[in-house]
Amino acid sequence: MRVLRAVRFLIPFLIVAVLVVAVVSVFSARPDLQNAKRNVSVTWHPLAGELGRRYVLLAAANQKVQPLPGTTRALADEVNAALARWRDAQSGGSLTDQVDTANELEDFGRRLVATAGASPRVQGDDAAKAAVAKFAADRSYTGSVAFDAAVASYHKQRQGPLRHIVATALGYEEIPAYASPVPPST
Repeated sequence: MRVLRAVRFLIPFLIVAVLVVAVVSVFSARPDLQNAKRNVSVTWHPLAGELGRRYVLLAAANQKVQPLPGTTRALADEVNAALARWRDAQSGGSLTDQVDTANELEDFGRRLVATAGASPRVQGDDAAKAAVAKFAADRSYTGSVAFDAAVASYHKQRQGPLRHIVATALGYEEIPAYASPVPPST
């Protein structure tokens, strides 16, 4: 009988304690998550502008490479599709979509540079070779260091068993870091 009475007291007490912990977690985590996400957004905007200029160079290189026959043509079509996704993400996509698309473009850019470097047709076309070299030499993404630091801080705020649950429940999704091709020059 005593055990039953203790259980009747303990169960409501545990439920109330769990609710209190949940409410305190939400109220303590939310401002930190908001600030960290705001910092990510603030550092992304200048980087997105830098990347926009970088991807103009990629589009120019791609345009010079695309008419050449060979292995670069299929890759050039994929680059065009990725550039269209970048423009769409910039005009109304989420921050995560924009970063994912930028990372995809960086991957395509690396592939285009490598493929063009190995293609005798591209190496024989001075305009295509120069456009690819200009894109490969671009280091205008200096904002990537600040952005990646802000993303790391945001991820740190999302860590922990309760913080992760609260962040997920409040809609603070995972944000990828920018995969810069090489460390930017400062």
